Amino acid sequence: MLNETRVALRGNVATEPVLKVTQNGTTMCSFRLAVTARRFSVTDNKMVDAETSWYTVTCWRTLAENVSSSVEKGQGVMVQGRLRVRDFTHDGQPRTSADVTADHVGHDLSWGTSTFTGNRRSRAEDGRDDIDRSEADELATEVSLSDVTDDPGTGATVGVLGPSGHVAREAEPAF
Repeated sequence: MLNETRVALRGNVATEPVLKVTQNGTTMCSFRLAVTARRFSVTDNKMVDAETSWYTVTCWRTLAENVSSSVEKGQGVMVQGRLRVRDFTHDGQPRTSADVTADHVGHDLSWGTSTFTGNRRSRAEDGRDDIDRSEADELATEVSLSDVTDDPGTGATVGVLGPSGHVAREAEPAF
C-alpha cells in the first residue's frame, strides 16, 4: 500500500518471542524490540547511548514459525515492516504504542554469526505463486549467466532468456 509507513529497524530482542495460533489457525509470533541510537558526546568525547525506543514486533505464518525457532531474547536483529502508532488509555493513563508488522526479520551479523537452514515448505503453501519444481530445474539447466539481459538505462535485470533467445520468464523485482 502506498499510504503505510515502512520501517527498517536494528535493535535488540527484549523479550522471548511468543508463538501463538489464532482461532482460525494462523500462526503468529510477537516480541519486544529495543532500539537505542548512539550519539557522540562532545562533553565526554565518546559515543553514548541516546534514548531507547520500544516496538512490539508481530510476525505471521511461516515468518512467525521461523522467528520463534531462530530468535532469542538479547540477540541483535534487523526488522523490516509496516509501522502503526496508536494511542490508548491504560489504568486511566494515556499511552502510545509503536507496533511493527514484520515482513522480514534477520540476525544483525555485525554482532555475531548465524547459520541459515531453509524451509522444506514450498512457497505455494504460504499463498505465494510458485513455479513447478521440474520447471524450475529445467529453467536452471537451460539458462546461463550470459542469458541475462540488463536494462541499459538502469542495469536492472529485465528477463531471463531461454535457449531460443526468447524471454523464458520475467525476472522478479528486487523489492
